[in-house]
Amino acid sequence: MPSFGAWCALECGCVYSFPVTQEIALLNHLFRSMSSMWETLQKFGLAYCDLPTMMWNVEMVLRVVAVKIEGSARPIPSATYVLTAITIAIYGFSYHASTLAFVLVDCRETGDILAGIIVVSITMTSLIGFNKLLYIYKHQKKVQVLVAEYIAYDRLPLAPATTGLMDTIMRGVKTRFL
Repeated sequence: MPSFGAWCALECGCVYSFPVTQEIALLNHLFRSMSSMWETLQKFGLAYCDLPTMMWNVEMVLRVVAVKIEGSARPIPSATYVLTAITIAIYGFSYHASTLAFVLVDCRETGDILAGIIVVSITMTSLIGFNKLLYIYKHQKKVQVLVAEYIAYDRLPLAPATTGLMDTIMRGVKTRFL
């Protein structure tokens, strides 16, 4: 690949070629890195609704909480496990412990039972997500096998009549994911 200065000389038809400075080379590298990042971020959009890309999206989101759903993916760093454990402990204490204190102490003192019911309802919905995360941690190998089977099944050819239906369904799933 020609240098940036030589490329500019070729593109504009100039006979003069100027030397590439470190700043121009750095900007060129930065631009390439940013365009690569933008291409990666676009895979989270609705333009990519095929199953392997959607599984990659889910894998990237779950890697933040140290869950590996694809067996062939690179290993999760140990620091991520430590940070996830600390985050879960802080979340459990700050959110659920304070909710219990509010419902069991404050609502009894003020007599505001409706506020306690609403807070318990909201807390239960977030506990469901926490329980699902713990379930995935416990059964991570089963989830990896299930994901591999889904991707293997997705490679089978579809009947022409079901292709449009699958695209519509997958787009709906991706919309709910976003």
